[in-house]
Amino acid sequence: MSHGGTKAPTGKITTLRENILFGMGNPLLDISAVVDKDFLDKFGLKPNDQILAEDKHKALFAEIIKRNKVEYHAGGSTQNSVKIAQGFFLTVSPESILKVAKHASENNKIFCMNLSAPFISQYFKEPLMKVMPYVDILFGNETEADTFAKELGFETDNIAEIAKKTQNLPKENTKRQREVVFTQGKDDTVATIVDKVTMFPVLDIDQNDIVDTNGAGDAFVGGFLSALVQEQSMEECIRAGHYAANVIIRRVGCTFPEKPNFH
Repeated sequence: MSHGGTKAPTGKITTLRENILFGMGNPLLDISAVVDKDFLDKFGLKPNDQILAEDKHKALFAEIIKRNKVEYHAGGSTQNSVKIAQGFFLTVSPESILKVAKHASENNKIFCMNLSAPFISQYFKEPLMKVMPYVDILFGNETEADTFAKELGFETDNIAEIAKKTQNLPKENTKRQREVVFTQGKDDTVATIVDKVTMFPVLDIDQNDIVDTNGAGDAFVGGFLSALVQEQSMEECIRAGHYAANVIIRRVGCTFPEKPNFH
């Protein structure tokens, strides 16, 4: 945190402070490789999915390194998002998350959380819903939103309705209305802004330019947060998120060029 003092006309010292972005998550090592359908089928994997490894996956790591050219990248959802702004923690230390969430609520600080993966809503529903009343901005993709809605009995698969129902869940800090942002890959991003649900088209990209979609959602969050800490509008935050995701999917892993060209 950096700050400076300026003399106000009244003779009092006014302290100016920059906003600070604080992330909590698990640092992971991403092992990235291009594999065929046979490899996925052998280990019971689906494209564009995220699961917790089981015993049947133990042989996967040695085989993927043996059969394919792999790349190693520092990963984890939070680390990806924070480095873009410049991993899942709820499963490890819900007490830590809740402590920070309550502090943010009591001090009117913005607390953001990501649904992260469908299994979080399925297997960690209790800690997730303990934190939810303190969440000011909730992120997720369409699959995570759909699973969340099913677990909470929303009885709808319409993503705009899911966003609205999620926004209206109980909230502790009534000074801030919860905002919900759901990405949908190449389809429009859905966001609640005040009392409306708005659709934001993503940036166009030639499908042949897509190299790796892993980390695209994290990149979106990172771009969003980079604008949020500058106190930009929701529209500008989403624009920054779309830019970051558009850059990341052209590269292997959640990596980025030396200099951005975002304006």
